[in-house]
Amino acid sequence: MITFDHIKVIYGDFVAIPDFNLDVQEGEFFTFLGPSGCGKSTALRTLAGFISPSSGKILIDDKDVTFAHPSKRGIGMVFQNYALFPSMNVRENIEFGLKMAKLPKTEISERALKAARQVSLTDEQLGKQISELSGGQQQRVAIARALVMEPNILLLDEPLSNLDARLRKQLRGQLKDIQSEVGITTVYVTHDQEEALSMSDRIAVLNEGRIEQVGTPRELYEKSETEFVCTFLGQVNPLSEAQIDELNNQGARLSPAHKHYIRPERLTVQRDNTSSIGNELRLPATITGESYLGDHSVIEVNAMGSPLRVNVSGLHPLGTTNSDVTLLLDDSAISSFDADGRRVAE
Repeated sequence: MITFDHIKVIYGDFVAIPDFNLDVQEGEFFTFLGPSGCGKSTALRTLAGFISPSSGKILIDDKDVTFAHPSKRGIGMVFQNYALFPSMNVRENIEFGLKMAKLPKTEISERALKAARQVSLTDEQLGKQISELSGGQQQRVAIARALVMEPNILLLDEPLSNLDARLRKQLRGQLKDIQSEVGITTVYVTHDQEEALSMSDRIAVLNEGRIEQVGTPRELYEKSETEFVCTFLGQVNPLSEAQIDELNNQGARLSPAHKHYIRPERLTVQRDNTSSIGNELRLPATITGESYLGDHSVIEVNAMGSPLRVNVSGLHPLGTTNSDVTLLLDDSAISSFDADGRRVAE
């Protein structure tokens, strides 16, 4: 449905996006994920028509819209600060675009009410001023104002970033539910990894204006194609030279010329040195600390002179600080990358 075809964006001497190629399918919840300054908002605003590319094409439903006016692209957009009108009540904010389009009053009222229902705004809330609403309610108004124009595509530029952590988590599910119910193709921008992983059908991870990898949340997390994706998504442990040597002594085939990583949840802590089931590799370690996070604990250990983090369920019965333990792992859980940061099979 959406195609970025060799899009390049330049600001003076700065190349924000050097060569952007991407396809977004109809009905997808697709996310641009990356650190600040990686080009994700630039890509979104180029799609919206607020930025003109230096070269390349943008296609929507096979139609070239590269230089089309934003209003002619069938796109609705929700900004980071929502851009609501404080002098208008909720209903007036939702109706604003329809009134500018000079639609009949009856149609304006019907479509505004439908959009409000889609985002679970009540009749009472429709009469309130924007200042009387919570941050989550204001977000719903912004989404309703976009949906009321019946766009084919919805763009959201970090819409949860100004909310507190608890509300962000609550609204993730609601936002995904709205998107699924309406069935609208959605392109979402965020720097929050958990947000992207929990909401998206597919994700493009960006770094310095380039796409590092495109895939489902599971593909990106479990089969990172680049070192950047591996280290950017979630927590990951780099393996030290001593740890690699020890694993190789047990039959692993890890090249000293490559960098090797393992996720904290792929390590198992064993309290004593009893024999393990299967063919797990083993690393001797000493517990140095613990962080209790409710549903799981993060155990910090020193393994052969270098730190590792291990995720375990609940409150672990593994001993106290300075207790000696053994780490068990499968070499298939190790991700390896060459000098260029590309994934290699060991």
